[in-house]
Amino acid sequence: MPAVTDGAQSGQRLQLTFRRTGGFAGTTMSTEIDSESGDADAEAVRAALNDVDLDALPAASAPTRTADVFTYQMDITWRNRRHVLVYSDQALPDALRPLVRLLTARAKRR
Repeated sequence: MPAVTDGAQSGQRLQLTFRRTGGFAGTTMSTEIDSESGDADAEAVRAALNDVDLDALPAASAPTRTADVFTYQMDITWRNRRHVLVYSDQALPDALRPLVRLLTARAKRR
């Protein structure tokens, strides 16, 4: 799925929704970040995203039927672009791993 313009006035606003599902227990965890709400983690997420070319990533990986696998869903609006990404553990691009670690740790704190 190609990125689309989100219509935000400022390309610097970051909005991100993260959801991790699956695993052995079939658990779900999620978190949201909005840089305009004064979120303390927004700068760390921006730094992680600066190392990723979101336009070059495929939007999703092929579904897997392997047990104990997590699926990561991210809806990212940043720089006036929206990216919806869905990956399994095995298909998660290396460039996204630091971001996923950060978001997973944040979701566990909530």
